[in-house]
Amino acid sequence: MKAELRALARRYTPALEKFLDRPHEAALERAYDLGRHAISSGLGILDMARLHYDAFAKVPPPASGKRRAHHLRRAGAFFLELLSPFEAAHRGFSELADRLQERNRRLEREIAERRQAQRAAEDSEAQLRGILDHSPAVIFLKDTQGRYLRVNRQFEKSFGIIASQVVGRRDHQLFSRNQASKFLANDRKVLRQGAPMDFEEIARYRDGLHTSIVSKFPVRGPNGRIYALCGVATDITARKRMEEALRQSEERFRLLVSNVKDYAIYMLYPDGRVASWNAGAERIKGWRRDEIIGKHYGRFFTAADLRNRAPRADLEKALRAGRYEGEGWRVRKDGSRFWANVIVTPVRGHAGKLLGFAKVTRDMTERRLADEAWRQLSSKILHAQETERKRISRELHDETGQALTAISVMLAALKHDPAAAASRSVARKVAHTQQLLERTMDSIHHFARELRPAMLDELGLIPALRSHAKTFAQRTGLRVRLIANPVAELLNNDQKTVFFRVAQESLTNVAKHARASRVNLSIYKSAGNLIMEISDNGRSFRDPPDAKNRHSQRLGLLGMQERVRLINGRFVIKPQPGAGTTVCVSVPFAPNKGSGIITGPTRSPLNYGKNSSIVGRRSYGGAAGPQVPARSRR
Repeated sequence: MKAELRALARRYTPALEKFLDRPHEAALERAYDLGRHAISSGLGILDMARLHYDAFAKVPPPASGKRRAHHLRRAGAFFLELLSPFEAAHRGFSELADRLQERNRRLEREIAERRQAQRAAEDSEAQLRGILDHSPAVIFLKDTQGRYLRVNRQFEKSFGIIASQVVGRRDHQLFSRNQASKFLANDRKVLRQGAPMDFEEIARYRDGLHTSIVSKFPVRGPNGRIYALCGVATDITARKRMEEALRQSEERFRLLVSNVKDYAIYMLYPDGRVASWNAGAERIKGWRRDEIIGKHYGRFFTAADLRNRAPRADLEKALRAGRYEGEGWRVRKDGSRFWANVIVTPVRGHAGKLLGFAKVTRDMTERRLADEAWRQLSSKILHAQETERKRISRELHDETGQALTAISVMLAALKHDPAAAASRSVARKVAHTQQLLERTMDSIHHFARELRPAMLDELGLIPALRSHAKTFAQRTGLRVRLIANPVAELLNNDQKTVFFRVAQESLTNVAKHARASRVNLSIYKSAGNLIMEISDNGRSFRDPPDAKNRHSQRLGLLGMQERVRLINGRFVIKPQPGAGTTVCVSVPFAPNKGSGIITGPTRSPLNYGKNSSIVGRRSYGGAAGPQVPARSRR
């Protein structure tokens, strides 16, 4: 039967192709004859259907859809003609033909769907290949036996090998035994767990060893069975080097901080609790690390500072300014106090979030004691100096002055003596001697006033300044303007002496160096301080004198600065290029009530308005008069 069917198929296939190519009645008759031959050979309708299906499958379909439909209809007509001889012998022929046509339609749809799926798969494959080849990560695919199925371009670039040399090979054929064994162990973990896993793996690239984070995950088929393993390796070599460098840097910094014993260096949480503690902090403050970590740093402050909320205020100042530095008394664990220099700096993260505060404390007790000793010594020296000046001034006035006065009286008597009057030569010599004596007495009186004006002790600061300003104006020809608030007389004797000496030295500097024509001297109140300013309109300093650099200052400036410091005042020099120089002295001032002195409104520095409360507004000297030769002012 099969031989007869094959023989019939050899005749049927070309007949079908010929009809599909040229449909005409003769070709249909050929189909009918073949149907009769089939019946005579004992073949059935199902055999004919199989014969037609196989023959139609061998015929190439047309390219266009419309021709394909005509093609299908002609094939159906030819097949129906083939079955015509069976119509009388078999019932249900129509139903079989309908089924066959439906089967043909389903077949056509399947073919179209498969071709569409194939095109989609090809597009997806191209997209996947583009993603894999342009990814900066190393990507590979292995089967369950460890053989490479696919690698991307980054794999080829990193290892210096092309894909054809990798596909089909295992790790031990590509890498060292140690590396291959580690890769295989990690692969087996993923396949055994059946879930994605991350590993840190080291592989030798063509430029050396690299560390990567490798994400490996199983790949499953439609039936859910694992058939492959995929890996994505992200190179973290640079990050590991940075982390190692950072770790070493942090370790060096930790060792540095922990071994520093001259400074207390520690961290605070944002709420002020201690977060770290070094050996210097333990030495200076007395607390061990396990005793102080987590405790609030307010325990380092005195009771008075705690009442004034100084711990919170220091942190707030650091937040506002970005840094806070101050000095004050601090308390050790045993209750003893030490003078501390403190620096507080806020520490913030990358997003600006406050992480805490870095705090550095230095024990300055010895320096403070040395400063206090120096202060006391300077005070004693200045007091001794003033006392000696007063003594010399009085001796010059009382003893030398009286002796010179007696000589002057004797010369006057000699001038009126008849014997001397008879001689013109003697008379001229006596007159000349009297003139020399008068100039000598004037010089001695001036020298006595410069040493210690008696008016300062007997009448007060403002009269002494007025007298000195008048004498200075007469001697130099400069205009001196004095404005003083009467509360200046409430200063104690030391403060009055400092104010007078600073004014005296400043006026001397103006005369020697400033090339000025006018000087303003004012004393006024401002914000709880009494301020004295001496300003001129001459040449200013080329650079402001540095109060910290004593070697760069003249002795006069050093003396003024030291005197002001001894009365807890502030000494400032303000050069104003093209507008002269201002010397400013400021001391804390809180006069007692009921002093009996009436004061008027206060004013700002250098604002000589009509509302100023003054004990006198005096101007001395004028534009005319001898000028003291000016030298380059420092």
